[in-house]
Amino acid sequence: MSGYLATMGFGLPAALVSQIINPGKEVICISGDGGFAMVMGDFLTAVKYKLPIKVFIFNNHELGMIMAEQENEDYTNWNTHLHNCDFAEFAESCGGIGLKANTSQELKMAIETAFAVDEPVIVDIETDPNTYD
Repeated sequence: MSGYLATMGFGLPAALVSQIINPGKEVICISGDGGFAMVMGDFLTAVKYKLPIKVFIFNNHELGMIMAEQENEDYTNWNTHLHNCDFAEFAESCGGIGLKANTSQELKMAIETAFAVDEPVIVDIETDPNTYD
C-alpha cells in the first residue's frame, strides 16, 4: 500500500518490483483506472522481462478518491471524469494478456484465466461510475 491521500500511480511499479524481488511468488496489482493510466507504459516492462504480474483495474471512468476528497471538503466536483482506453486491448497490444469483465460472471472467468497463465495480465473491470454519488 502506498498510504493514503489518494497517492496515484503506485500499484503497477510496486508490483513490478515485488515480482522482480520475489520471482517465485504470485504478484497482484489492484489499481483504479486513474492511477493505472498514470503509469500504464510500465506494463511493457512486465512483458519485456516476462514478469507474470496480474493487474486488476477498477475502471469507473473517474478519479474516485479525488472525487471523494472533494466531496469530503464540500468542494464542487471538478475535473475527475476520465476518458479511458480499452485497457484489455492495451495489454494485448503490449504483448500481454488482456481480459474484460463487465459482470460478476465475467469477472470470475477473468480471474480464473488470469491465474491459469504465467504471463503478464490486465483485467479491465468495469465498475459503477456512480459509486460515489
